[in-house]
Amino acid sequence: MRTTLSIFMLPSLVGCGPAAYTYSGYWASDHFPLTPAVWTYANEGEDFMMEASILTTEKVSGTDVATFEYVNMDDNNALLYSIKWSSDNGDGIQIHGYTLSDASWVNFSQPLQIVERQGEPNSSVESSVDGYAYSASFESYEDCPNLWTENWDCMKVVIASEETNTAPFLGTWHWATEYGTSLFQPEGAEHPWKLASHDWVAAN
Repeated sequence: MRTTLSIFMLPSLVGCGPAAYTYSGYWASDHFPLTPAVWTYANEGEDFMMEASILTTEKVSGTDVATFEYVNMDDNNALLYSIKWSSDNGDGIQIHGYTLSDASWVNFSQPLQIVERQGEPNSSVESSVDGYAYSASFESYEDCPNLWTENWDCMKVVIASEETNTAPFLGTWHWATEYGTSLFQPEGAEHPWKLASHDWVAAN
């Protein structure tokens, strides 16, 4: 994978490097980087653009936990929801909590495992956190074209809960190496959010 900034490359020329696969599976954290950046998304079923960015990063029991903020770009960046993610080669991809625009934080008593450090397609993780049962299924590694580039392959991960749940991370995610979320279709939504642009930003 490249380690230099690529914001001056035309999107049509930008593509992910080789998938981070070994005999033990794909390295999950390579598909969900915590590198400071701004992602913008469009959804044909919505009348606004969404922006995602890393608001803060903190150490929790030795793990870097990044708070991603998702805002409505057409309503003065009004908050839609926030999710606390971690992603590393030790524990894979985990969620530590979330908040909705009109609610207080839900901080999990233990991290919710989404993908193990190395994952194979057709694998899943079953978890129970704070009274809710979750499943996270790495269904396939597949094409995930978006509005910025058509040349990406992604991990397709579906996060679900058995109980009625308003958690904003429920749904189908497509994660690409180096750049992160290419597509996200919230549970119950007819259309996915598609990446429209990506820009690296300087770390605080």
